[in-house]
Amino acid sequence: MTGDDAGYGDFAASEDENYDDFMASDEDVSIEMEDETEDEAENEGAAENETGSKTRQGSASRRDDSGAENGAGKPQVESGAAVMASAALQEARRMVQEQRWYEARSALDGVLQSSTLDPDRAFGARLELVRCCYLSWVSRQENAAGPAELTEHSELQEACGHLQQLQAYVDWLEPEVLDSAVSRLLDLFAPPLKSKLLFEGPAASGLGPRAAVTLLECCAPLARHESAQDLRSRVLQHRLGFNDPPGGSQRRQMLDELATISGGRLDSLEFLITTHVQQFLADPQGLDVPQLQSLVSHASALLQRSLTQPLRLLSLLSFCEAIIALNNYCSPHDHAKRLSECQTAFWNCYKHLEELGDHSRFRDLTLCAFVLSSMLLTGQAANAHQAITPFELEQIKVIESTPLVQDLKHIYSDFVGYNLSGFADSLRKIKQFHLQLAGLVDALIHLLQTRMLWNRVARLYSCISLSDIRAQLQIGDSPQLSRNDLLTILMKSIMNDTAQVYFKLDLTHDLVYFGKENRRPLCPLSKHLYLSAKSDAVTKSPNTPSCNSLKEWVDNIGVFETKPRRLKDMSAVQFVHELQQSRECTAVADSSDQAKPLKYSQLLQCVRDALS
Repeated sequence: MTGDDAGYGDFAASEDENYDDFMASDEDVSIEMEDETEDEAENEGAAENETGSKTRQGSASRRDDSGAENGAGKPQVESGAAVMASAALQEARRMVQEQRWYEARSALDGVLQSSTLDPDRAFGARLELVRCCYLSWVSRQENAAGPAELTEHSELQEACGHLQQLQAYVDWLEPEVLDSAVSRLLDLFAPPLKSKLLFEGPAASGLGPRAAVTLLECCAPLARHESAQDLRSRVLQHRLGFNDPPGGSQRRQMLDELATISGGRLDSLEFLITTHVQQFLADPQGLDVPQLQSLVSHASALLQRSLTQPLRLLSLLSFCEAIIALNNYCSPHDHAKRLSECQTAFWNCYKHLEELGDHSRFRDLTLCAFVLSSMLLTGQAANAHQAITPFELEQIKVIESTPLVQDLKHIYSDFVGYNLSGFADSLRKIKQFHLQLAGLVDALIHLLQTRMLWNRVARLYSCISLSDIRAQLQIGDSPQLSRNDLLTILMKSIMNDTAQVYFKLDLTHDLVYFGKENRRPLCPLSKHLYLSAKSDAVTKSPNTPSCNSLKEWVDNIGVFETKPRRLKDMSAVQFVHELQQSRECTAVADSSDQAKPLKYSQLLQCVRDALS
């Protein structure tokens, strides 16, 4: 062989191999693909047997070591039996997936009989038997017309029996393997309820809540370490969700226990938040706002560190933030800020529900609350008819033809147009939400009455009685505005400097005078005369007679002696305190020349002269 041939020998050999690979027939390729498929199947079987592969190191010493003493042939026989048992277990699992229940149970019984000396494989087979019996019972109940029964000897009771027999393998297993198996059983028997009771309603109960609780109690001896709290959490969730406790105190204890063991579990926190939302929907007055606020803060903190952002939980958190802001809206401070927070939270909740495709009553409630809060914000402005309406948003435009949106549009148009009778009729169309949105509805009625008072009544009448004003501000069959409520509106407009028309009150005859023409002094002594007389009194000499006439002294009621008080942003308590101090303290001190005893006849004569 020449040098060149020697140099290219390796290349020529590899080229022949590549040529053979390239010219391989279709039959050869199919044979290779079948080999690869068999390898993948063996790998999947090994992955499914991962639960049984981890045991304590001491378990190996308990097995029979005679194989090593009897030569090399015995281990090969045991290895073959183990492979056959693993294949039988994989075949049984495939039967379970194909819902061949009786064949699967027979195959699993055979695996148990052949794995008496292998606790790992026996535990896996027994675990698969539990799964097979439960799924068989579920399939039978789905096809049955009546409710699930627990008294009859069925697959469910057989599954409970296999769960009790699993306790014999607890000491042989690693804690991680046991926790993983128990976790899978919990997810099979009683998946976390989370917010299913709110969004799915009766469908969240599955086939039988009692069956779920029974199976969970059978799993209790197997639950160790972290799985014990998880199991207790599932039991409490199903009892609170489907089996209502007889007394309120017992339910409160179970909720407190669930809140204590929930820790960093978002599913438990979501269930607790759902129970508070359901309490608000049923009875808003019985809602525990501080506890709800604590749960929302904890869940929001955990959600920020989570990689997943479940839309149901996000919608719940936004709705709860709106509830909290709505509860704080009743406080006397920061009304506009709280109302803006309430509107924003309701809108965020509605957008999350739209992404979920939810069209339930809960979504309608959220939409109604958003529109009412928007009306309260825009209605406080004088030019509410020029403000941007919530119906111009794209998310609401697409459902403009729905009955609910049409009812809300009628409410808005009647509110802006001061149509009190139409407003009352439109409110009755959303009466199903009045219980939950009572705060928003009452605030909207009060705002409409206030706007009607200043923009209609005050501009139309120069003098009107309080009873007539109350009659004109009546909205449908809602409670009539009381006299004290009307006086509160008038006095607050003075204190907050929001009165759009000047008015005076005549409480002796219950009359209100509107208009600038009623801006008259309380006494004949004007401020100009008072200041000029006071200046002359300072500059006069001691021998000059008194410059203040008797009439001026009688007309001075002390209105110019007291310092002016700014009533804006003053609370009612502070205002009453100022009045009390003014009454207790002497506002005007008579001068020495006017402090002399004045005969009643002279005073009477002065009054007569003034009246003539």
